[in-house]
Amino acid sequence: MNKQKFILLVLFSVLLVQVKAQSIITLEQALDMASKGSPSLQSSLYNLDRTTESLNAQRAALKSQFSLNVNPMEYSNSRRFFIQNSEWLTNKSLTTSGTARIDQPILYTDGKISLVNSFGWQSNKSESDRGYNEDQSYFNNLSLSLTQPLFTYNRTKLQIKNLELDNENAMLSYAIQRLTLEKNVSQFFYNVYMAQMSLSIAQEELANTEKSNEIIKNKVDAGLAAREELYQSEVNLATAKSRAESGRVSLENAKDQFKEYVGMDIFEEISVMTDVVVNPIEVDGKKALEHGLASRMELRQRQISVETSQFDLIQVKSQNEFRGDMTLSIGLSSDNPNIENVFDKATKSPRVSLGFNIPLFDWGERAARIRAQEAVIKSQKLGYSNMET
Repeated sequence: MNKQKFILLVLFSVLLVQVKAQSIITLEQALDMASKGSPSLQSSLYNLDRTTESLNAQRAALKSQFSLNVNPMEYSNSRRFFIQNSEWLTNKSLTTSGTARIDQPILYTDGKISLVNSFGWQSNKSESDRGYNEDQSYFNNLSLSLTQPLFTYNRTKLQIKNLELDNENAMLSYAIQRLTLEKNVSQFFYNVYMAQMSLSIAQEELANTEKSNEIIKNKVDAGLAAREELYQSEVNLATAKSRAESGRVSLENAKDQFKEYVGMDIFEEISVMTDVVVNPIEVDGKKALEHGLASRMELRQRQISVETSQFDLIQVKSQNEFRGDMTLSIGLSSDNPNIENVFDKATKSPRVSLGFNIPLFDWGERAARIRAQEAVIKSQKLGYSNMET
């Protein structure tokens, strides 16, 4: 009797270990595991981070930029021939200086305002056949300038808009990827659940068939039933065993697919648990269509593709374009051997520059590129129309 109790205790312990080793997974846990372990979802999230930070960087670039350039020492010794004086001149120069500047981009005009101040000390020694000259002085150059492109598109605005659309597209891709993940996880989860239920039904059917077979066998042995009934019962029993084994294989296959997708260890024993509740929902076809056209993220992605291709057309049109560049600058320049008097005699130094780029003939390159980009736009619009349909 003690030996039987010991055997039962061992069997119960083994069964308990097996039960503890098997993880019971709910749908919420499966979704959480998949969201953390899905490579495709993580890739979409990294792409979203990239576009967000790129947009933040471009917006930060629109603010005032402060910089300081320090040149502790610059020395040169050169010998050149001056045609005007028909003589050779040896020049030694030693300079130390620093330049502070503030640059402010202008979003609405794509121009830039710059405030630059350079301060330093310079020593020049010149030697020629006529004699020797030496000069040492402090210098300061202050200037305020405006650089403005003319007759062309606003590149800063276009770059900002492109980055905004890129970031929106990345957010939509991440949302779509997450919804796809939830759909696939739910599908694999319920595949395991249905396989469990099918195996349970098959095992219950096998148990009933075994009992029925035993009853028929006893009847045949007692001469109360024909042997043909026993043969049919054995066929039914074999069929029930085959169904149970097939259900067991299907369950293991469904578990493997589920574990692979959510990123679990393929050798971990699992069982799924859920409460299946059906809640009927009435759907109005017209409202469903309106909601789909207004909310489908894939449609918005197509719209972004159309807008991006139109921006590309603007850039294509800028090739070999007529454009101008204007620079206006006002400043003060001063120098003096004594540092305390360096600002006494300042010289005004205004500067105006206006230039134009005038294309003459490009063998039809610009027109061909424009037609090619227009074909891209038509293709994008056609794709949007097909998806909307």
